[in-house]
Amino acid sequence: MIHKVISAPIPASAISGKNTLDRDEVDCLMEGLHSENKESQISLLMSLGSLSGKPDNKMSLFQRVGFVDQLVMFLKSDNSDIQKHSLLILANISTHSGNQDPLFQINGLVDQLVMFLKSDNSDIPKYSLVILVNLSCVRGNRIPLFQSKGLVDQLMVLLGSKATEIPGNSLMTLANLSAASENRMLLLQRVEFVDQLVSFLKSKNSKIQEYSVRLFSNLSCKADNKMPLFQRKDFIDQLVRFLGSANSNIQEDALKTLANISCVSDNRILLLQSKGLVDQLRVFLGSKDTDIQEDALKTLANISCVSDNRILLLQSKGLAIGLVKFLSSSNQRIREYAENIFFNLTRGSFFTKTYFPIKKIPEGDVDPYCNALSDLILGEGDSAPSPFSIKLLTWSLNSDACRERMKDYKDSLIAKLSKMGEIPEKQKEDVKKCLMLLSTLSSSGVGPGLPNFNMGVLV
Repeated sequence: MIHKVISAPIPASAISGKNTLDRDEVDCLMEGLHSENKESQISLLMSLGSLSGKPDNKMSLFQRVGFVDQLVMFLKSDNSDIQKHSLLILANISTHSGNQDPLFQINGLVDQLVMFLKSDNSDIPKYSLVILVNLSCVRGNRIPLFQSKGLVDQLMVLLGSKATEIPGNSLMTLANLSAASENRMLLLQRVEFVDQLVSFLKSKNSKIQEYSVRLFSNLSCKADNKMPLFQRKDFIDQLVRFLGSANSNIQEDALKTLANISCVSDNRILLLQSKGLVDQLRVFLGSKDTDIQEDALKTLANISCVSDNRILLLQSKGLAIGLVKFLSSSNQRIREYAENIFFNLTRGSFFTKTYFPIKKIPEGDVDPYCNALSDLILGEGDSAPSPFSIKLLTWSLNSDACRERMKDYKDSLIAKLSKMGEIPEKQKEDVKKCLMLLSTLSSSGVGPGLPNFNMGVLV
């Protein structure tokens, strides 16, 4: 005779030292959770709380049919310990990205979590917030979460909590929700909240600072946002100080915020008046992260639109040299930002003459700038120089300081430009102008006139 063996529920003591659970053990645990003995349930939930924090268990527990439903049912228990330990397990398994959207879809769960944010038991709002943070990581959840009745109001109440983790997780949830454009203006309309965020920038808690700056980087995304806050010098100065933070997340979000608010013309003079901004941006130009380079160049391009800012930018040591290399970038936006900066810097206050005022850049930068520009145009092999690099060389040759230093490159540059082959019609004139200026270079600074160039299609 074959006997069927029915496994008995596993007592909490039997799993307390384990790291992973197999399918049979999960099934047995489910039986234990159905016990009518609350002490037994609590003991088992405590052990599961520890096990659910192990990476291998997060998905296996979630996938067990009925397990999560049982935990959600426990949230309605009249026993706060059962609620607390059930929330801890849900918090642990919600850290797995594959579980976040299915959890969000559970009917009534979010409403229950919002209600728990008001609990007097400090662990209950703490674990509820962890779940909400993780659910808000999913792009599609952010708008419906924001619209959940009472959630945003309660998150803002918890910003004033004295509990260690609760203000930070409230801010993190709000930062995630602010990534949805539909939510941003609604947050900005809460004036007291924005003022509180500004005060958080000076917090001694680096996480509070980090999430506050992340919020501002999202809130400032709207291109036509002329909110008075973004025109406050103390706010801008704080962001500039964050560019030197040891926390890379704070650095990057502060840079993103500055890039965003530089899109508003009223902010540009204030930005350049902030001590150390250009020096920090120049450092970011050397980053290996193209997003960081792009935000630094975007900020420089925007503030260079203001004529009063241009001399200050030109006088920044190493800036002109650092910008030249971006003119050959394969990233179109980076290349265009660099071109826009040089285009703006070649303009006088009244836009009467096009030249690059090399005398304005630091004396020690002149030779490296000329060398970098020549190397850019000469390039490698037969590669044609970009149209903008030819314009920049022409503008630079209108400056005596550049003419003196370009004499050593005269023959090579003439050879390169006079053999460019087929080029667009409107570029021909730029090449002719450049060749004309190069031809006048000599040891005395004035040449005998144009030699007979093999200009091909330029004639």
